[in-house]
Amino acid sequence: MFLTLNGKNISFNQGESYLDILKRFSPDSRALGVRVGGNTLPLTAHPSGGEEAAPLTIADSEGAMIYERSLRFIFLLAVHRLYPARRVRIEHSLGNGVYCEVRGEGKALTSAEVAAIKREMRAIVSADLPFACHALTKREAIAYFEKNGERDKVELLRYRPYNTFTLYQLGEMMEYFYGVMAPSTGAIDVFDLSLYLPGLVLQLPDPENPSVPSPVRQLTKLVNAFAESARWNGILGCSNAADLNALTQSGRLREFIRVNEALHEKSISRIADAFVESGARVILIAGPSSSGKTTFANRLSIQLRVSGKRPLAISLDDYYIDRSRVPLGEDGKPDLECLESIDVPLFNEQLVDLLAGREVELPRYSFITGKREEQGVRTRVSEDQVLIVEGIHGLNDA
Repeated sequence: MFLTLNGKNISFNQGESYLDILKRFSPDSRALGVRVGGNTLPLTAHPSGGEEAAPLTIADSEGAMIYERSLRFIFLLAVHRLYPARRVRIEHSLGNGVYCEVRGEGKALTSAEVAAIKREMRAIVSADLPFACHALTKREAIAYFEKNGERDKVELLRYRPYNTFTLYQLGEMMEYFYGVMAPSTGAIDVFDLSLYLPGLVLQLPDPENPSVPSPVRQLTKLVNAFAESARWNGILGCSNAADLNALTQSGRLREFIRVNEALHEKSISRIADAFVESGARVILIAGPSSSGKTTFANRLSIQLRVSGKRPLAISLDDYYIDRSRVPLGEDGKPDLECLESIDVPLFNEQLVDLLAGREVELPRYSFITGKREEQGVRTRVSEDQVLIVEGIHGLNDA
């Protein structure tokens, strides 16, 4: 039987897995999964013949997700073995790491406990345990998590419209993960663990040098934002998808939305007050596509008006160069998110002119034609006016 692996035609025996094939043809491969026909498959999958396959390593985005997913499971098993009465909350990304909390016994983790968890993780990696996959009925999955006291997973599964679930098993522990795992723990040998009170950071391989773990980055503002989010979750009584399901079913979703809006408005009001007090004249807003930058800028404008300011909102989208000149992305389409798609020199020049009180003609970009309109908007701002600049690159050093 034959398949195409990394562009090469190779033969294999019926019953062999992709892992078996790679061991013969590429024994030094650090593959974590395999891409076949647009789908990501585990290395334990068996080809039927005629496929075009590409191994996925940590250098691939999907391979990096497999690595992180597998490392999380190793971490969960290590905590389960050392501190079975405690509950792990995997909270959010932090730099090139994952911030986690190990809750229970009414106290925060100590450096000695973090060191013990890391030693146990190393032992699990050295044992090269397989990540086994099991199909369970909904009732069986709920019963398993109920037995282990994991009420949030039980409530979440109750709302899932499927009769069967795929759970992964590592050692004596089963967990629900969405996506492919590495074939075994031996492939997940680069990581570190650092105390980051009140929790810890699970450090992934450095993207620039995957043979060493990434250092922990001190992202104070991001951590504060997550802490504020957690406080809001407590006020709203909604910390996960299961809580949101319960609010919807009980008819309290409208109240949830109204309180959320009030919290948001109060936060924007504080930002406006801090901005006015600072004496600054420009406030910059950044965020990914469709994250609500324009809506946020409009709401901030209203709060600034309340403070007696006359804000002028400027969108960096109006500084796009003609679409025909925009650099192409990996998919061969214009990359509207790269910095080179923005006329940075024009923006910087006009920003300086506006702050100096000179009149400028602000551009207007048409996403229909993919070109800047022939006539812009002539504008001058007075000394008591402030500028709100929003766009994907709103906080870019350029």
